[in-house]
Amino acid sequence: MPYDLEGGVGHRRSKENPNKVEALYSYKVHSGVSFEVKLGMEFPVVLLVTPGQVYDGHFFEVLLEQIERYHGQVKTVFHIADGHYDDFKNYIAARRRGARPIFHYNKRNEKTDQERLEERGYNEVGWPYACGIVMHPNGYDEDDKRLKFICRKECPEGHEDCPFRANAIGCVKNVPVTEDSRLVLEIPRGTRRYKIIFALRSSVERNNDYFADNGLSRPKYHGLHNMQLNAFLTGIATLLRKLYDLIEEASQQEAEPEQYPTLDLWNLPLEKAIRKRWKHFHEEDELLAFPDG
Repeated sequence: MPYDLEGGVGHRRSKENPNKVEALYSYKVHSGVSFEVKLGMEFPVVLLVTPGQVYDGHFFEVLLEQIERYHGQVKTVFHIADGHYDDFKNYIAARRRGARPIFHYNKRNEKTDQERLEERGYNEVGWPYACGIVMHPNGYDEDDKRLKFICRKECPEGHEDCPFRANAIGCVKNVPVTEDSRLVLEIPRGTRRYKIIFALRSSVERNNDYFADNGLSRPKYHGLHNMQLNAFLTGIATLLRKLYDLIEEASQQEAEPEQYPTLDLWNLPLEKAIRKRWKHFHEEDELLAFPDG
């Protein structure tokens, strides 16, 4: 019987063997991170501590409510999360707040062999079929809330007489994005833009490393209340460390004017590779005649 009865049995990947999952008596810290593309930095904005056995996806809207309460002036463009948050209610919560969900699709127990996919009419990431081949996304119509897919006239053998071959872009399908849609997203899974945006989820892992370095890897407290206090203090320390890094970079820029001639955020030496992706976060979702792939 553990001394601390408010914790729970959670699971994590084994440090000795990442392919195995090990159980441990613990608490779980749910954190929300705001990634600022112009700065190329992430900042912790909300925290929640629960017993270790709880399911992450049940607390997504709780974190959103905290963001609204303490950071109401901030407009969220995307909510990026892993497959644990792939629940209908979380898509609804994100879209009702004017943000676009970028969640990893959790297949669960779905059958995804080729025969089953063709039978249901779309592949494992939500792209529809035409003439037995997968169609390609060709933009998002914000007014009608629907995705446009085209076949590019890539008909397989035996479909040379397809009536859509006379069209410039072949067969066209418009797929609506409903409020509770898990599979059809405003930015389709599998596209280059989706992959670039989802890759920012690694900022959460970096944030977790900061938490671990600042005292959460081996906490010395018992009880849920004390663990929450410890987590909040750790979050404050992490935020201060991030702000220090930003000030240090700005000071470096001011000290080397020949290298950084103007003191502005765009010229800070902070993960410039991420800043180059800026267009992927704020580009218009135009319906293109021919997609660029």
